[in-house]
Amino acid sequence: MEAGTAPPLLVIALVLAGSTSLFLAATAWARHRVPGARELAILLVGSALYSLAYAFELLRSDLDGILAFVALVYLALAIMMPAFLAFAWRITSGRKLPPLLFAALVAWGLLAFVAVLTVRSHSFFYSNPSVSTDAPYPVIQFGRGPLYYLNFAMIELVAISGAVLLVIRALRSGGRQRLQSIVIALGGSFPIAASLGRLTGLVPEWFDPSPLSFAATGAFTAFGMFKLGLVEIVPAARELAIDALRDGFVVTDTRGAVVDANRAARSLLGWPDGMSAGEWNLRSAADGAFSELLADGAGRVEVRLAEQVSGEDHERHIRANAYPILSPRGEIRGLSLLLVDQTETVEMLERLKELADKDGLTGLLNRRRFLELASREIALAARSPRPLALILADVDRFKLVNDRHGHEAGDAVLMELSRRLVSTFRNVDLVGRYGGEEFVMLLTAAESVRVELAAERARRAVADEPVRWNGLELRVSMSFGCARVGAESGKVDATRVSELLAETLRRADAALYRAKEAGRNRVEPAG
Repeated sequence: MEAGTAPPLLVIALVLAGSTSLFLAATAWARHRVPGARELAILLVGSALYSLAYAFELLRSDLDGILAFVALVYLALAIMMPAFLAFAWRITSGRKLPPLLFAALVAWGLLAFVAVLTVRSHSFFYSNPSVSTDAPYPVIQFGRGPLYYLNFAMIELVAISGAVLLVIRALRSGGRQRLQSIVIALGGSFPIAASLGRLTGLVPEWFDPSPLSFAATGAFTAFGMFKLGLVEIVPAARELAIDALRDGFVVTDTRGAVVDANRAARSLLGWPDGMSAGEWNLRSAADGAFSELLADGAGRVEVRLAEQVSGEDHERHIRANAYPILSPRGEIRGLSLLLVDQTETVEMLERLKELADKDGLTGLLNRRRFLELASREIALAARSPRPLALILADVDRFKLVNDRHGHEAGDAVLMELSRRLVSTFRNVDLVGRYGGEEFVMLLTAAESVRVELAAERARRAVADEPVRWNGLELRVSMSFGCARVGAESGKVDATRVSELLAETLRRADAALYRAKEAGRNRVEPAG
């Protein structure tokens, strides 16, 4: 057969196949957050290099020129084989291919590339390479060395392993995802069939169908991408809808391994953007707070996460709702979780509660809240008898502070006196602002202390040290009236509790009045 030039249509087909692979690679890389997209992009870059190198190989008729492009073909294989296995591994398991295995595959591919590049100096890969003119166009002919067969076996093993992984994914999947896996698994089978056909003689020796088979793989992958949504429809919807959510959205398998998570979820749980989904596990997140949801397969849990903002410790409140992901047979295949950040709501409610219970100026219990807590303590003290005592205190001549120095000074005095009263009494005692410049204290364990002595300590804490404000030293004092709560035994109803509290306040107020009449800055017990 007389040799001629390679058919132009074949060269054009190879160039188009390479260009298509590059386009698909760019498309996949643009969606690099999707598990497997990066590996797919690298695989398609290798496919493009293979097709273009083979196209240029067909345009050469000299041995050195053909060998140079054959070497580029093997460089393409050094890229494609690890990338194909890594792609199949990622979309099947959700994890990266083990680094040592990936590095070993790359190293083997580069070894084959170097062996072909230096084939004129040894016979490990090709022996006696020459240009044959018996084919329709000039092609290389050679004897096969041991490294050629080892490399062929390695390529077939990797290709078959990747295809098997995709088949496993198809068997484990349901609905649209299964169809995606079947389509890509079929695409991955074309290079295997092409290599076996050439090795067994079903394909002519002078024609290498591998580039076109890889183009077919790219076409099937594109179908999965654009028609079935493997890299296009699902990620686009996720980016536009799920990533735009303020709430976190997480998808896990039954073991808690995270399949996908939107930006809000990564932010809420403190997962860095550089980590891939397969490296996260919800079971270990938040000190195991999600373990109950993962065990039950559904439900709701409230999670508190500690974090630092501007060097200060804060607490983030998250509500997690879990919903099972079911297979067509009704089996639980995973969970989808909606994470709602409730920190602002919780803090607002706590702030509103604080505003409802605390005096806005001094931070002490306001009158309403004090009376509520005092009533509760009286009821509890009656069930397990223990004495209670109540103290009313009033700032002496407080009007003069306001008249001489203004209300700002008066506010400063009230805040400082509040601080001193709180520091004087015990944590178990109640301290409140009763109104204006009047304060009230309930001693909840009065058996261990004389009420008058407790009030005397508070009086000294106020009178012995001036209040410093705006460069001034303001001397103030307080008068105190003390009364013990009437003893009750057993369960008392709300009416009786109100009567006891009102009676105790009346007696303490009478004692306070006597302290004022007796010259102020003193403690008076109830009669």
